[in-house]
Amino acid sequence: MLIVGLTGGIACGKSTVSKELKEKYHLTVVDADLIAREVVYPNKPAFKKIVSSFGKDVPDLIDESGNLNRTALGQAVFGNKERLQKLNSIVHPAVKWEIFKQLTLAYLSFKRLVILDVPLLFESGLNLISYLIISAICKVYMIR
Repeated sequence: MLIVGLTGGIACGKSTVSKELKEKYHLTVVDADLIAREVVYPNKPAFKKIVSSFGKDVPDLIDESGNLNRTALGQAVFGNKERLQKLNSIVHPAVKWEIFKQLTLAYLSFKRLVILDVPLLFESGLNLISYLIISAICKVYMIR
């Protein structure tokens, strides 16, 4: 199975490219942004670790629906290097684990090619498992 890494800057069209590849060519897309949202759903291990790590310091960490209040968490961690590192140490391994589970499922389903849509492909080290890398790029004035 060939893994094609797809990366690029914010608002440069990664999602558009992966959507087109999925719809037009029926390719399997493993989307790290989607996975990052899913791993912090209630009752997931990362959700529980976040609540245990930040619940005392962030009183409105859980919204009325029982979901993670991403805005409150963001305000608590950004600008605080220690908290951000703690959050990343919870979320990043959970995201990588889910990526590898989805890649394994694709392999066991005899998929010949999988698109690995990861904004921080090189920073995460996932470029090392990519046979080919596509970068969605755009000029600054084109960013929406």
